[in-house]
Amino acid sequence: MTLTTEVKELVTSTKAETGILSIYLSVDQQRAGNLNRGYQVTFKNLLREAGEGVEPDEAAAFERAVNCAQHYMAEYVPEGKTLVLFCSGDGEILWQQNLRVPIDSQAYWQENAFIRPLMEAHDEFQRYAVVVTDRARARLFTVMLNEIEENQEALAEWNVRKFDSSTRDRMRSQMNFQRQADEHARRHLRNVADMMDKLADEQAFDRLVLAGVGEAVKDLEKMLSERLKSRYMGCISLPVDAPENAVLEKTRARAEETERRVELDLVQRLITASAKETTGVLGLAATLSMAVTGRIDTLVYSQNFLADPKSLKRARDIMDASDEAGPREESTRDVLEWLIERVVRSGGAIEQVRGDAAEKLNAEGEGMGAFLRY
Repeated sequence: MTLTTEVKELVTSTKAETGILSIYLSVDQQRAGNLNRGYQVTFKNLLREAGEGVEPDEAAAFERAVNCAQHYMAEYVPEGKTLVLFCSGDGEILWQQNLRVPIDSQAYWQENAFIRPLMEAHDEFQRYAVVVTDRARARLFTVMLNEIEENQEALAEWNVRKFDSSTRDRMRSQMNFQRQADEHARRHLRNVADMMDKLADEQAFDRLVLAGVGEAVKDLEKMLSERLKSRYMGCISLPVDAPENAVLEKTRARAEETERRVELDLVQRLITASAKETTGVLGLAATLSMAVTGRIDTLVYSQNFLADPKSLKRARDIMDASDEAGPREESTRDVLEWLIERVVRSGGAIEQVRGDAAEKLNAEGEGMGAFLRY
């Protein structure tokens, strides 16, 4: 089950009447403040802040959720960079996961699980595949939420090294050996291409990076199926025996570059669709109206999205007029969370854009818009 599927199930099945305590806690052991369980200080502060403003009739449920979280943290061993923990007002753990990506520490007590940081992390750190190859060996990886996993390894059936002839007497024999070696190398790369297609069926990755040294990478690129070509982000130079952390570091940089380009193209298509008044809208009010009717296919918003007081007042009116009242507070965070939850519940996708794409969306669409189903 993918993280997106888990989050959608969390949203659709855990609207607890007693409330949910959502905790995102930095536990990165490379941060000095988190060493020797130093993250516990932040954890306690988060619980105190989350409890501010809890209504009297919710106090008992909130306390049960807090006790649940404290009991979990008493035995917790830090792993990765961020702990995500959701506890219900019934005192049960609804969901927990360690992520290898940084998320700001925060905690909220509300009717539903606070999922926006999870959705944004999944959007930024989408699954991609990496193939590191030479003429004789290939290693296949998948990367998701900054965590790398080696899936398979392929070896050629025969010695496929390049031959250097030093004497005329051996030239003809070595030419024959070279032709055989080249043929085995082609078979090896064809096998790798087939393995990549099978991996695409199993892992459903969004993008692909090829890595290696020499002609093998270019030869493999030519053998990609059409669907893999559509996901191809380019090639980088890496030895086939490179350690996993080196593979992750180099390919992550390429993935980030690609993500920024894709986001800029996405925003431009959204602006065009909105101008034609067909399959897109821009602005908070228009987007909320489409969410209320379940028409949003993909919600798009800038990383630094911030609604002004006038827009928030109008948003409150739209949400209160829907069949599901909006949040008690009138803030950008609460409105955005309400909107994301509605989109996820209706089966839509979430896209947070950064960099140049965010600036463009802020300038031409108030930082928010959506592609519509109809």
